[in-house]
Parts: sequence; structure tokens; C-alpha cells
Amino acid sequence: MNKMKKVNCSLFYNENWTNAYNLPEYNDLVTDQIIQKGFKNFKISTAQSLGEWLLVSRICKHRMLNSVNNSLMLRLCSQFNLSLESFPLFYRQTIPQFYFKSGKKLLRILLCFTGHSQKLNMPLPLFQNIAWKHYDGIVYFFTNKNNFYIGEELSVSSQIRKLIKLYNIEKIDLVATSGGGPMAMTIEKQIINGQKIISSPPILRVENCAELFRKGDFSFLDKTKIFFASTNSKDSRHFDYIKSIIPPELFNETVHDTCPSYVKHTTLVYAASNCMLDDLMESR
Repeated sequence: MNKMKKVNCSLFYNENWTNAYNLPEYNDLVTDQIIQKGFKNFKISTAQSLGEWLLVSRICKHRMLNSVNNSLMLRLCSQFNLSLESFPLFYRQTIPQFYFKSGKKLLRILLCFTGHSQKLNMPLPLFQNIAWKHYDGIVYFFTNKNNFYIGEELSVSSQIRKLIKLYNIEKIDLVATSGGGPMAMTIEKQIINGQKIISSPPILRVENCAELFRKGDFSFLDKTKIFFASTNSKDSRHFDYIKSIIPPELFNETVHDTCPSYVKHTTLVYAASNCMLDDLMESR
């Protein structure tokens, strides 16, 4: 009888494991040995290539089977199943990028404004894993100055208009997290004709965004869902501000408070792991 081949877990220590997927022993054997010895030092953020993300997913699936205290991020990672066609190949480069389905008319696309961590509360491959099935294309914008896109508004709007004209796009939805939230709220209504999903926007840190609320015309919140963790230190004053200034009925319709179930600033992770993000993207 052949003995089971042991897996060398050394690549999992000190975050030096990124080429593991290319080694046959890792590709063939994701075992309890990896889960028990390697997961302690295993960091999702280390993954870069598609192969590495597929390895992450396999490990997370095993981890979930062997633990009752699974994080929401672990759950999302375990569901990762992108292909080479759908993987956001350049996601670690903070330049505008557009991924679309080849051979298909681009009827419905999604614009994304990342926050200061250059993510959407989660690594972009995990987000794309959720959004890809709902859209014909996905566009990612980044702000390299950590300044909430201030001073970049005209440039971003111009790029979006060119994209719409070039591909004759019919429907545009929008997702933004944290520092990308104010940009999502203040972008011209003529550009976004679909829905907006915004996670924990720092409204009071961007004057023209706060001014929108003070004007009392809340039409810019049409077809908008905002997620906040009301007791989180980064979210609380912005949550309280919106609650104090817009009509209660509109507040209840627009704002979803993730507390007490989820108290972190990364509220899009909560929406994604509870299928709320899927449901919002699926709605027409």
C-alpha cells in the first residue's frame, strides 16, 4: 500500500507561500496537515495570481469544515471560483481598469469606486467573484492620493462618459466603499441610471458631499442603498448625520445598519456574506 504523501508546509510560514499552487504536492494534496499547521500564519492578502486565489479557496473550504467559528471573509473566500477570463488580472495596480465579457453586447455594467485601501472592503478578486455573474462588465477606479477623489471628479466623469459612448452601454450601476463613497454620491445623476450600493461613506469629510444633504433635495439618493455600522468609530458620526437630516421614511428605505450583528467599518463584507449584495445586484 502506498503511503500518503506528506505536504511540506514551510511555504505557509512568514507569508512566503505565493508560489505554492504551482507545486504538485500542494496542488494535489490540500489536507488537514495544511489546515492545522499552515493556517495559523496564512494571510489571504498574500495571494496574487488566479492560481494562488484558487488555492486560497480550497484551503478556506477545508478550514470551514473543521471549524465552527468561521469569519465572514473566510466564507467569501471559500466561494471563490473565477476563471482566467473573469479574473481581474491587474487588480493590484491602482489604475482605472475595465473587465468585460467578450463577444457580448455590454448592456449592463458596474462602476466601482474603491476606498483608500484600494479595495471594496475585500480584495477585488473576491468582489469580482460576486459581481461577475450579474454584469456584462466591471470598471474599477482608484484614488492614489487618499483624498476621497477630491480634484479627480472631472477626470473620472470624463472617462465614464467616453466608456458609455464607446460601448453604447445602456445601464450603469455603482458600488463604492469608504473613501469612494462621497464620489459615488456626488457623481452626476445623468451618468448613473441604475442603482448605487455604498458602504460606510465618510460624508462629513468631503464638503460637497455634506452640502448635498444640507440642500434638502434628496433625489441623489434615488435607487441608493447605504450600509453603515452605526456603533463603529469610523461610521457613527456620518450615520448620525444622515439620520438627523433626511426624512425618517427615506432613511429607513435607504440606510441599513449592520449593528449589532456586524460592527466593523467593512460593511460591504457583511452585505456580501449575507447575500444582500447579490440580491441588490440581481434586482432591476
